[in-house]
Amino acid sequence: MLDIVNLGALLEKVVGTKDADQYPDANNRDEVVSLDSVTYYPPSRPEALVLLFSYSNVKGADPGFKNLKTRKKRTEQKKPDEAVAASAHLVILLQQKSRKKHSYFPALIEDVEGLGKTKMQHAITGMIGAKQHFSFKNEDGHTKPAFARFEMLGLDDEQVEEDAAGGALSYFVAIRELREARSFDDELDVKITREEVKLKPKEKIEGDGSIKAWLKKLAKSAHDQDYDKVRVHYQRKDGKNRSITFGTHREDAEDFLIKRIDKIELKTIVAQTHDVPCTELVKAMVAHLRK
Repeated sequence: MLDIVNLGALLEKVVGTKDADQYPDANNRDEVVSLDSVTYYPPSRPEALVLLFSYSNVKGADPGFKNLKTRKKRTEQKKPDEAVAASAHLVILLQQKSRKKHSYFPALIEDVEGLGKTKMQHAITGMIGAKQHFSFKNEDGHTKPAFARFEMLGLDDEQVEEDAAGGALSYFVAIRELREARSFDDELDVKITREEVKLKPKEKIEGDGSIKAWLKKLAKSAHDQDYDKVRVHYQRKDGKNRSITFGTHREDAEDFLIKRIDKIELKTIVAQTHDVPCTELVKAMVAHLRK
């Protein structure tokens, strides 16, 4: 297991290399998640690891603007080789905490459309795999390759059913991690490390306060069929789509049903994209994590 200090040291070596660009869909390179910066805050006596990511989409629509007085609209056309982009901060405290016999590193993600927890987890997992290799011995005593995964889990601060109130659950993905990778193509040396099954409810599931019990049943069913995780996709009342992945063990399922969303007020408006972290925002995020 990598602690946050060692993770930061590993990711510092990634910035500026080809491994800094990770693709959410290996078969579609229109979307890319990039690690643009690894810093520590405050620089003199670091309390937190600060990761600055950017999400780019070649197929994204050209951004538009509207004059609120004249009501006229204009579109800013992308130049050749440009993609629609947005930046987001991930701030992780360096000091480990304990809660209910579990140890964890508190973290906050800047809420940016298109660049959420799932994409960040996938990107960091890919970067770890590119820079560090792991192995284990199976029951026969043979050494086999292992794959490290970076995961962010929620704590009990806000019920997800509250976040989905007035909205609805959309669909689910049951995930099975393979401890021993299977060959997909021997000639290309491509391995299968994960199996996923998309689950679609027959009828729409409203976010009316009854979803907690429903999701517990889903977690149990997935666990009974040897799935390690379930990713839940839901739509909030404001129309925004969200997704969270949780483990199917009872403790993890209870943990999933909770999610925290905090609003941070800043004196200045944070730009949609930037090359270095926004100090004012990072300072506020660290202050929130100290609570």
